[in-house]
Amino acid sequence: MHTANRLAEFSFLLALIFTRPARGDIALVPSDQGYFGAWLLAGPLRGAVAQATDIDAALPALNAPLSHAPWVRFRLLASKAAVDLVTQLPVTPQDGAYALAAGWISLAQDLDGWLLVSADGGVAVSVDGTTRFKRDVARIRGRSWDAIPLRLDKGRHKLVLWLHQYGKHWAFEARVLECATLLPPRDMRWVLPEAGPQEGEALAASMLSLEVDSGLDARAYYPHLELAYARGVPESAPLEVVTTGRLNGRVTFETRLGRMVVGARGVEPLEAVLPPVQATILDEGARRFELGVTIGTMNRSATLHLSRRDIALAGRSEAWLERLRAKRVPDGWDAETLATTLEARLEKIRKAALMEQPWELSQDETRLEELLKLLDAGRDPAREPGILDLYRASTLDGSPQPISVHVPTGYRAGADRRYPLVVLLHGYNGTPRSVLTAFLGSAGSSPSAGVDGFVVAPFAHGNTFYRGPGEQSVLDTLDWVLRTYPIDSERVSISGVSMGGTGAARIGLMYADRFAAAAPLCGYHSYFLGRDLKGLELRPWEQALAHHWSSASWAERGRNLPLYVAQGTKDFPLENSRVLVRRYQDLGYAVEQEWPDIGHNVWEVAYAGGRMWPWLTRHHHQTNPKHVSVKTDSLRYGSLSWVHITGLEHPGSMSELDAMVTDPSTVVLRASGVEALSLDRPAALSGRELQIEANGERLTFEAMEAVKLYRESGRWHKGERQSNPQRKRPGLEGPIFDVFQGPLVVVYGTVDPAFTRANREVAEVLAGFELGSEVALPVVADRDFDVAQASDRSWVLVGSPKSNRVLGALAQSLPIQLDGDAIAVGLRRYFGAGVGATFVYPNPKNGHYLLVVLAPSAAGIWRALSVPRLLPDFFVYDDSVANTPSPQVLGPARALAAGFFNNDWSLPKNFDDPRSKTP
Repeated sequence: MHTANRLAEFSFLLALIFTRPARGDIALVPSDQGYFGAWLLAGPLRGAVAQATDIDAALPALNAPLSHAPWVRFRLLASKAAVDLVTQLPVTPQDGAYALAAGWISLAQDLDGWLLVSADGGVAVSVDGTTRFKRDVARIRGRSWDAIPLRLDKGRHKLVLWLHQYGKHWAFEARVLECATLLPPRDMRWVLPEAGPQEGEALAASMLSLEVDSGLDARAYYPHLELAYARGVPESAPLEVVTTGRLNGRVTFETRLGRMVVGARGVEPLEAVLPPVQATILDEGARRFELGVTIGTMNRSATLHLSRRDIALAGRSEAWLERLRAKRVPDGWDAETLATTLEARLEKIRKAALMEQPWELSQDETRLEELLKLLDAGRDPAREPGILDLYRASTLDGSPQPISVHVPTGYRAGADRRYPLVVLLHGYNGTPRSVLTAFLGSAGSSPSAGVDGFVVAPFAHGNTFYRGPGEQSVLDTLDWVLRTYPIDSERVSISGVSMGGTGAARIGLMYADRFAAAAPLCGYHSYFLGRDLKGLELRPWEQALAHHWSSASWAERGRNLPLYVAQGTKDFPLENSRVLVRRYQDLGYAVEQEWPDIGHNVWEVAYAGGRMWPWLTRHHHQTNPKHVSVKTDSLRYGSLSWVHITGLEHPGSMSELDAMVTDPSTVVLRASGVEALSLDRPAALSGRELQIEANGERLTFEAMEAVKLYRESGRWHKGERQSNPQRKRPGLEGPIFDVFQGPLVVVYGTVDPAFTRANREVAEVLAGFELGSEVALPVVADRDFDVAQASDRSWVLVGSPKSNRVLGALAQSLPIQLDGDAIAVGLRRYFGAGVGATFVYPNPKNGHYLLVVLAPSAAGIWRALSVPRLLPDFFVYDDSVANTPSPQVLGPARALAAGFFNNDWSLPKNFDDPRSKTP
């Protein structure tokens, strides 16, 4: 750095610290979460200019030039959320550009705190001319934070972020919190030098968020208003709030809500329920209601479409909901599904009132009215021929999940006829109705003349790729359809498109004894082909888990499941489908394939005119096939038909069991990686002595003897090995992801203020499952947690034994614990910045899962948001986990420790020796 630059910076710092703020400076009050949403930005920087940039020497002020590139100047930007640099700067995904984002932290008292930064790609942090942190990897930030210790004296301190673009995603956000409370420092301000009052007014206007809810109920509309400066507000901004309601230009109310509160810890959001809009002043048709909000000189407005008709519909709906919840309905009606559907449709009316186009509201009103008319007429809305858009409550989070059902023309409740069923899975960002429309070739509500049977399209909890919650949604929907309609259980098939094609192959193979055929279209059948894994070395557990999520790795299970695979020849890579087709062909299994000259939307050809229906429904599932092949790395998927793997030699590793009836009294078994198994006697073998030939060993079972075998000392034995109540079992065996296959409650610790915010934020992320999904698991504070009410579900515990009272009560019974500032795994101890652990284990309180996120510091808790998805039973990490460029696997990052627990949930042997090599 040049001496002249050093002197200039020193003079600038003196002026800022020992003089009053320049007249044009903008001082921002942070949000109540410590965010800074306005920045001075310089960029994009490229090539030699970027390489010559010294972030420690930069002097941020509005319109101030960079010393080595005077044509590049700092400009002002603001955001209500993370700052998206792709929209702020002229860059393309290929640029690999750089930028500086800066400002000055003004502190009223000394700070022992955290600077939290979340950024795509590379980031470096300079404070007062010294680089404090640097990470330069092609990483997608997701929802994770880099927690940088920040110890500063009161006064002003320069903060500069150096940002490096690595692709199409390039955004960042930052905030400052105290270590002791995880609250914003008292009276902290974020200063942007040389920005004048005009810029301050523009910032205030652009950083304000306004959310409105219509508040519809059976009596009136009660509009609900929320105003927030979620990323801070200029200190000089006027914050007095006045709201005005106008119907047809006539003022119906004017309400002063007072001043948005700027406390010592930041600006707080304002919520208010406004005066009601009564039915007596509304017409039957939707009327424009203008809600105006004035804050100083700023004016905001929202338009609501309100009508007397909707209040009446809400009244009728609430009356029916009372009857349905009390089950005062005719026998055979599914009161729970009908109540969920009615609630969801009423909620759509509430939300549609905020739509820009009133016709959207009219559509939802019509659907709700039709539902109510059927109920009033005593007709079951779930059994009407046609396309039914229903909702069912999720067994995981209780949320209303949409399902679309095709009920054939000839169906009559109570008739003897049984129908075929196709389960249909939508694609990424798709819906049940969209995939059903593609399958039937019609967007109408009438039943298809060419589809003489039932079709059901469940929802995948968003973009889950039919894993975890998405898989459970399919299974729950299938069970519901089989209970509700007269389905021929031997003619149930599954199909799907894109993400749904992936799900159709995966679920079809995992549950091959429930389906007669599967037709996956343009799916992704090998995890190893994904961009996230390209060029990365995989750990053993990552290899195993990548196989777990690859349909092609489970193809052996499809011996009795015919496939129809289709993909367009312009949809690259073609290997996405070829890998599954080729594996089926190698095994000699039944597979048909179609490769039209088209791109990804192959369903336009494969589904055209309902042409897939005959193929899917002509197959019949074999109830007791003579030859069954089971391949699995999990006891959850250890059964097919009459064959059951009940014990794995190596948890998390693939095992195989091939069972074939060779004559009326003999079954030949070939097993690999299997520790224990059992067989249901096929109908042809019941009531007679049975010979089992297992890997060349012969065992005889009497006519009424249960067929159970286990392997010990290299030989097969009859019966079961000695029972162990702590032994892994289906639904309680890991890995970490497996916990999301059942009902959960997420509990964050509140005992220690130095952890509480971090605990809660990580808990809220876990409750949302993963980006792109629509999952909302219940989140509760430990002080509000009711052990008895949660006895039927798994628990996710976030914090430390001292910060989470629920975890503290269980800590001594867990195999991974805190030991001071270290994570203790067996006899080994792991230290370091951001150290923490996540693991699954049986809950000693109820026999379901515990998923624990454990760390000795808030930084370690936040760092849990950086761990990749492919994790075994336990994983110990530190700050280096943030260096992975993939959300799936570690790549160049490191694991301090990771692995699968043994079958009895004990640690692997190498953790008994503190000197052994880290696995």
